[in-house]
Amino acid sequence: MFRNLCLFVLLLLHVNSVAAFPECPGIYDPNTWHNCEGSYEHEDAFRYVGEFKHGRYHGLGTSSRMTGDKYVGQWENGSRHGHGAMLQADGDVWVGQWKSG
Repeated sequence: MFRNLCLFVLLLLHVNSVAAFPECPGIYDPNTWHNCEGSYEHEDAFRYVGEFKHGRYHGLGTSSRMTGDKYVGQWENGSRHGHGAMLQADGDVWVGQWKSG
């Protein structure tokens, strides 16, 4: 129950914040993805959906891995930074403050 509540609150905050930015243009380009919202998939089965600034994850966003692990929260310069929640595939939930990753 607590896990679902945390996820719901963070997703609600995420949706409200992301709606304030325009969609990022075209496919990922670090030179043009600035103050926009988009999604990007890495080759190592990592996916990010959220805000970008200067081509980096910045603001509110969600990352997920093929393993089932998911992070929902704040990002700064490409790293988890600020309030967020880590939801692990095994059911563990970590809610708190991240600092540079």
